[in-house]
Amino acid sequence: MNLKGTQELNLNWIVGSLFTNTSGTEFRCTGFSVDLENHLIIVNLNLIDSDKTVGMDWNLLKHWSIQLQGGN
Repeated sequence: MNLKGTQELNLNWIVGSLFTNTSGTEFRCTGFSVDLENHLIIVNLNLIDSDKTVGMDWNLLKHWSIQLQGGN
């Protein structure tokens, strides 16, 4: 992700945001979890128009786009 300006956000501000992968597939962020053993932040994503949910390592999303929708 290419960021301009502030480089820090409260994670709650990202919940509800739209994530788009490099193929154009869209997901809605439903929350976060932490993999304590591997020191990873996991983003919980729901595939748009589907019941499919995936957990992705935050570091694997650096080429995805994110459209912030506001915080909770």
